[in-house]
Amino acid sequence: MRKKLKAKLEAIKNIRHWIFEVKGTYSPGGDSNFEGKVKDDTGRTILTIVENEDYNQLTRLLRTSKYMQKLEDMKGLAEYIWDRNLIPISEEEKEEWKKKKHLPIDIRLVRIV
Repeated sequence: MRKKLKAKLEAIKNIRHWIFEVKGTYSPGGDSNFEGKVKDDTGRTILTIVENEDYNQLTRLLRTSKYMQKLEDMKGLAEYIWDRNLIPISEEEKEEWKKKKHLPIDIRLVRIV
């Protein structure tokens, strides 16, 4: 029991804690002024998702992809980022995470008013 607990705690230590900053409103099929930025631990922007009259990135991600079903689905967003290799890790570390069947990032939703 103790070995399993140590292994889980070690895995948690290496997880990256990122944030998804959201501002604006998203209305499916209507006028949206949505902008979302996925930022890493240091505050560097990794991914930007825009939904307005010119871009429909969020609608495509929610309706046609297998990752996110709703805006609050941060696990799906983490899988999207993982599959596109946007996490800066070495190949050895990536293989370790594949064996664990767990994602090395945890994303938290933050709404900016």
